[in-house]
Amino acid sequence: MQYTFFRVPPFTKTGRFIAALIVLTPASAGLAQGSENGQGPSMLIAAAEEASHADALIGECRYDEAEHWIKEAMHSAKDARSQNALERDIAGSSLGQMTVKLDEFKHQRKAWDHAATEIRRLLDANRPQQAKAVLDQVKPPACDARFTGLRSEIASRNQHAAELVRMGDAQAARYPRSAQVYYLQARMIDPDRPGLDQKLMDVQRRIPGACQGCAPLR
Repeated sequence: MQYTFFRVPPFTKTGRFIAALIVLTPASAGLAQGSENGQGPSMLIAAAEEASHADALIGECRYDEAEHWIKEAMHSAKDARSQNALERDIAGSSLGQMTVKLDEFKHQRKAWDHAATEIRRLLDANRPQQAKAVLDQVKPPACDARFTGLRSEIASRNQHAAELVRMGDAQAARYPRSAQVYYLQARMIDPDRPGLDQKLMDVQRRIPGACQGCAPLR
């Protein structure tokens, strides 16, 4: 199953874009006078600050708060009324950027939620390799506690299975029956582990009196 994940562009770029245009425009003083009681510049600056704050909250995995401040930044940009064409252009551009940001962020949150549920399902179904593939694809933020626990569980299962395989490898040449026991235990933990089925078939062939093909490997 394939998942689509979205890259959420940093809000700091939006904030810097707005602030730079306000500060560096030669006629910035005139802009404030030409706006309605200076509301244009002040609301744009407020939008930039709110957008920057939302970006910081995303970095802390405080998703609900981040979404709230994205919406606040959109409201501020939308309320930035002015008689000056440049201010109106800046407000329209920032509102457009933040609208896209909010949409992408909502999609990203849904993708993370779905991935966390799918990884849990795969682990419960004893499929740590598939769970790891989903985790590697989604690349969740390190601060998201849901994935911290899932990542730890995947690593623990991989480590346990790898140790059993190493023990089987050490026994395979002289004691194929013992090796078979270790490999079967590893397969119970990680049935999709690359190369494990082949190792199991190789030692089964060397077990005296073994019934080849009596039981399926899966």
